[in-house]
Amino acid sequence: MGAVYWVTRTEGRAFRFWFKIYFMKKLIIIFGNMGSGKSTLCAALAAVLPDFTSLGMDDYRRSVRDEHPDRNAFWIEREAEKQCAEALSENADMIWETTGASRFFLREWRRLRTHREVVMIRLECALDTCRNRVYARGENGIRLPFAKELNQTLGHIDDANSVLPADLVLDSEALPPEALAKAVEGLLKARKIKQSLQY
Repeated sequence: MGAVYWVTRTEGRAFRFWFKIYFMKKLIIIFGNMGSGKSTLCAALAAVLPDFTSLGMDDYRRSVRDEHPDRNAFWIEREAEKQCAEALSENADMIWETTGASRFFLREWRRLRTHREVVMIRLECALDTCRNRVYARGENGIRLPFAKELNQTLGHIDDANSVLPADLVLDSEALPPEALAKAVEGLLKARKIKQSLQY
């Protein structure tokens, strides 16, 4: 007959703490409007968090579009989402760059936070600055919507992201990318200290 083991509340807290520290992979979500500086921040984070893998929806969109130039925008978006979801399911610490305001994002965010330590970083930027940065990309050959559609899209994304929970809100116009990356690194360290104190 097998033995029965009772787990005390303290032991349960200890198990959850060490499981989170050593087994639960981290997912840093950098979300914000188009042109808010997400890619620039992710590049700076790569220097302070070299063990993290970076993922960006724009990279998947470009890859799918290059491989399937005859496909329409809807199919390209669905295929990019599929590939991104597969990558997010890998067992690794990750940085996910996303605009945030989409059904795909909400679905993946709800799914991933059940088995990952998710850190939400909202990147803010004035809409005029975002619009100018997006137009600058258009000069480099990136497809863009018409001006009226772009203004509506930027406003919609800003409104949708404002209600999402964020562990840290950063202004990409107020600080250089390196300082923003250090702020994220500081948050991660503070969370680890807080977890150890709770234990």
